[in-house]
Amino acid sequence: MDYVFPFGRPLKRLVQADRSPKKVFVLGVYASAVHARWVGPDNRIKVRALAVASEPYIFWRGEGAADIIIT
Repeated sequence: MDYVFPFGRPLKRLVQADRSPKKVFVLGVYASAVHARWVGPDNRIKVRALAVASEPYIFWRGEGAADIIIT
């Protein structure tokens, strides 16, 4: 089944790019979503955080978020 976020962005499956052996394993880290604030025409915040797209990669730090939200 294909899932989509509000406004139509597809939910993307992310996998860890670097699969080489590590000295430490962190359990519970997962890819999340890019969140946007929804501001109404009256300039009042309607929704503080709405998931609108998949993060580009695991451990994404938010660079280019405006481009993802606006497009």
